[in-house]
Amino acid sequence: MPKNRTKPPVGAPKTAEEFAAGAQTKTVTKSSTNPFDPNESRTQLVNGKVKPFKTIGLQFNRYEWWELEQAVKKSKRTTNSIIREGTIKELNSIKQS
Repeated sequence: MPKNRTKPPVGAPKTAEEFAAGAQTKTVTKSSTNPFDPNESRTQLVNGKVKPFKTIGLQFNRYEWWELEQAVKKSKRTTNSIIREGTIKELNSIKQS
């Protein structure tokens, strides 16, 4: 069996007890209780670089991309708009079930 060569992140708890103790002493910040806070910065510092707030990367196969392009042409909307609307509709259907 190969050796596990991954190193734990710096500052990671070494035992389950340390992890649990950290979770119990963690305080909730204002931004985590209200995701729509207008005063919250829309960028965040990641590895010393400023990154846009809450971005994702999606990979599409050819068929999915072709369908998305057809929807964009028919609706005269942007790809982001169509993806956002689809996400919101799916989330609402999950909440209702």
